[in-house]
Amino acid sequence: MWSSRVPTRGGMPALDTLHRELGLYALRQRIDQALAAAAEASGVSTAQLMILIAIVASEDRSDAGVTFVSETLGISGPFATNEVNVLVERKFAVKRPNAQDKRRIQLMTTAAGRQLLASIDFQVFGHLIRSLPDLAPR
Repeated sequence: MWSSRVPTRGGMPALDTLHRELGLYALRQRIDQALAAAAEASGVSTAQLMILIAIVASEDRSDAGVTFVSETLGISGPFATNEVNVLVERKFAVKRPNAQDKRRIQLMTTAAGRQLLASIDFQVFGHLIRSLPDLAPR
């Protein structure tokens, strides 16, 4: 029933391990909530925000196209294509020909996309810092 990576005592997870796992789950929920709130405040969807983050994190890669983004984020290719097209239309990202393979594209963020991410970084981390006391063990 329990994952082999979770230490158990008598077939049940050790309380310290369970507490740590629940704390990580709570932190993940807070991160997701903060990202959703920041995306909404910035006028983009959470998916578009995650795609923009994936693009900026992979700009030095020659294979940083739509396929890379969809595989990295675990989303379908058609969905990634549609969301990337919205980001391009809104001038947060650009498509450039891939230097090694002209049949492919490389995604890059624009100044507006980097500015959006900078403002969201502040919003997300500010939200998380304010919520840290709620996540502390009791």
